Amino acid sequence: LQLVVECSIDIEAELLIREQRSNTNISKSVQLKHGDNTLTHRIHIDHPELWWPVGHGDQNLYEFQIGLEAESGKQNLTKRIGLRDFKVVQKKDDQGAGFSFVVNNKPIFAKGANWIPADFFTTRLKKQDYLSLLKSAVSANMNTLRVWGGGIYESDDFYDLCDEMGILVWQDFMFACSLYPGDEDFLKSVEKEAKYQVDRLKHHPSIILWCGNNEIATAWHNWGWKEKYPERVYKKDYKNLFHEVLPSVCRELDPNRLYWPSSPGDSNKLPKTGQNYGSGDNHFWDVWHGGKDFHAFEKNIGRFMSEYGMQSFPDLQTVDLFCDEEQQDLDSKIIKSHQKAPLGNPKVEKYVDMYFPKPKNFRAFVITSQIMAGEAIKHAVEAHRRAMPYCMGSLYWQLNDCWPVASWSSLDYYGNWKALHYYAKEFFGPVLVTVLEKNGKTCFFVVNDGNSFDQAELELKLIKFDGELIGSEKIEIAIPANSSSEVYKITTSALLKGAEPNNVLLRSTVTVAGKKISGNDYTFVRPKDLKLPEQDFSYEYKKEKGKHIIYLEAHSFIYKMHILCTNDSGKFSKNFFEMVPGDLVKIEYHPSDNFIKEHKTKSLNFKCDSLFGLIN
Repeated sequence: LQLVVECSIDIEAELLIREQRSNTNISKSVQLKHGDNTLTHRIHIDHPELWWPVGHGDQNLYEFQIGLEAESGKQNLTKRIGLRDFKVVQKKDDQGAGFSFVVNNKPIFAKGANWIPADFFTTRLKKQDYLSLLKSAVSANMNTLRVWGGGIYESDDFYDLCDEMGILVWQDFMFACSLYPGDEDFLKSVEKEAKYQVDRLKHHPSIILWCGNNEIATAWHNWGWKEKYPERVYKKDYKNLFHEVLPSVCRELDPNRLYWPSSPGDSNKLPKTGQNYGSGDNHFWDVWHGGKDFHAFEKNIGRFMSEYGMQSFPDLQTVDLFCDEEQQDLDSKIIKSHQKAPLGNPKVEKYVDMYFPKPKNFRAFVITSQIMAGEAIKHAVEAHRRAMPYCMGSLYWQLNDCWPVASWSSLDYYGNWKALHYYAKEFFGPVLVTVLEKNGKTCFFVVNDGNSFDQAELELKLIKFDGELIGSEKIEIAIPANSSSEVYKITTSALLKGAEPNNVLLRSTVTVAGKKISGNDYTFVRPKDLKLPEQDFSYEYKKEKGKHIIYLEAHSFIYKMHILCTNDSGKFSKNFFEMVPGDLVKIEYHPSDNFIKEHKTKSLNFKCDSLFGLIN
């Protein structure tokens, strides 16, 4: 324990340290002098209960009550800490160097997203706002958030909640996408700010590393800056700020955490080129900014993918709050003003057209854009997780929004789950079965973040859209801990057995002792090329023991069945999924807090639809 005490006089005091969980009870006399006093005391805890990231163990926290008592008065302080060993392992190999988080000697695949300020007016944010967003992150099986350097150092509430919920935090210093001064006054100001923030936050077990900036090094090499500005800007000003001042602060105040100069980056040295896909972390934007199709994700995998993304529109109820329905059109001034990315709406249109049939109207386009973004990021994450342990992190851009807008987020400004967030709940699951077509073969991978399963079963079903079962197979498999394994492959022609690839669904399910632990539905062509039958399904909404339940039954093939609640902004246990004739699905709806408070007896209204309904 290290305690800094500012004292206005010389005085003798009693230092008291209490912690109930560890049975710590310490009292000692200390002599304080005028000015700053640094007090240190070593605390021994037998058999400590360790802090773990969510999904890997409990979030055990020790709450220390620290007091100073003297004749002139007393002062108390509470600090809550988690005990854990943490390393960022950068083991060299023949492809470069890895970049993996190891907590308590266990490798952790980082699953999550980038975090931006949750409101444009940050002082409006309350603890409940943070809690709601972070709960949604954990509900989607995320364990890591990257606090982006273009935002703010978040409030204590944010980090406290991350400690409690087991969310690892990649913490950028607040520098992003721009060149900064290198004069002495500015560097002193940065040093003072950094010392304050590192001192404020270093006790949090959730924080895993400090990163100097977002994209400034790669911008120098790849955005035309080095051709525009004198070399000293990079080799002197940039170097002084991000390779001397900030790492010096971290070495002094928090030497056990990694300082990483820039994201993306490949080492602690001043980069001589743009980002390197063999070492460090990477941002990949050839999909979206570069206009490439989703398969580009499979060909551009680094050791840790800390940024990539795809835009979509927010929830329809959110759109209704800022735009009357008669003005809901891509060419309307209001819709354009709620899109700040250059050529943003045309790019969303481009990707919708690339993969999906033309939506019948604007509202159908909004939902289709969300499904499109979900498919894009699913391609990326599944590719990253298949590449484990070469790749050990996948953080998409972005989790949340600071205002109601079309963006890359999976949660809109009001916390509504867009399609991508429902997708994330599946593709970030602890066990993932994923399908990859390559070289005329269909390959099946099982990825496991946790402990091993010695006996499991992979069941494959190929089903025509009319419900006919073309073929099925059960394969006994073992699932090692912390692994990605190709467990089965077959030539695609043999798998299809002459069936049209645009008229079949491949359903993969992994079970252990008869219990489903992972599932994935796969189609062999782009959604716009599917031979979709006219949708036919039935649904029923019931209240059962205080729970809101929707029962769905498919009488035809349904591509991306989705349920909308038209008079509330709650969350569904499952959404945006496939159904084949005969499927029965039970969905639980969790109403918003406002609905529960204000409409205890009022019914909820639901609307069910599918891709077919969006285009016809």
